[in-house]
Amino acid sequence: MIPFIEAAYRTVPSDRCLMGYSSSGFFVLYALVNQPNAFRRYLSGSGDLDIIYPYLIKHDQKLRARETRDPIQLYLSVGELEDALIPSSMD
Repeated sequence: MIPFIEAAYRTVPSDRCLMGYSSSGFFVLYALVNQPNAFRRYLSGSGDLDIIYPYLIKHDQKLRARETRDPIQLYLSVGELEDALIPSSMD
């Protein structure tokens, strides 16, 4: 998709953003771990943090070992009715 989008639209390849909500928010966090150089900003809304948080902790070395040191921005959000899903270590 990225080559198609960059060929069809004016973009800034060094400033890509991936955003998702709910299950797509979960995918954003999966992409962060598995393709950390593909995007610069990752926005995950209601991304099943209770499931993905242990995964992120387990695979954080992948992020540390990435080839570039360009900063990655991660924005996480949850709704007020999702308080029970936030891992206690994130309070």
